Amino acid sequence: MVLRLRGLTRALQDFFAAEAKAHGLSPTELTVLTRTTSGEPVTGAQLAQALGMRSSSVTGLADRLEAKGLIARHAHPHDRRAVVLGATRRGRTVINRALGPLLGQLLALAQELESNERVAVAAFLDRIDDALRQSEHRPSSAPRRQPRRSAN
Repeated sequence: MVLRLRGLTRALQDFFAAEAKAHGLSPTELTVLTRTTSGEPVTGAQLAQALGMRSSSVTGLADRLEAKGLIARHAHPHDRRAVVLGATRRGRTVINRALGPLLGQLLALAQELESNERVAVAAFLDRIDDALRQSEHRPSSAPRRQPRRSAN
């Protein structure tokens, strides 16, 4: 199971890199653009933390994406000191073209599943999400507990 997840991770990375290139972006620029289309305000500081970058590097990325007309900076709705980044109409169009076909295929695959299969897959994905969220706050130097091996 873990090997399949690793393979899927590599396939997603390859897909993302190819789509970024096809749209004249770096994979990191496409990642930032994707995060700015989520509908939730995202700040440069949040992006820096999520991407493991310095805030000055994220500022440079934002400058490039803004110059291409893909994102815009706005005042944060709750914090006057912060600026949020949001995709422009053009940026959302790029994301729809880059990710839309794959997301459509994934939706079609999900619809082929029986109801109980969808529930099981969703629960498994939620557990993966929980595991990722728990591990993302650990310092990289902290030892990680080895997961228990399943009997499968």
